[in-house]
Amino acid sequence: MSKERLKKIQNSIDLANEDLNNAEGHYKSVSETLTEELNTFDDVYRIYSSQVGSQSQSYKRDVQGKITN
Repeated sequence: MSKERLKKIQNSIDLANEDLNNAEGHYKSVSETLTEELNTFDDVYRIYSSQVGSQSQSYKRDVQGKITN
């Protein structure tokens, strides 16, 4: 193999590694964002559920009935 061919292969490997690092960074960023959104949703749902439960047990039963049907 010529040195030129080896250099091209090494350049391709370097570019692939750079792309991989960028993709990994993007994945981590998106994962963090989605985790934060899920935690926020869980908090809001927990607060909402506790308020609905304390205000109206029949409403809660109606909602649970609709979910299970």
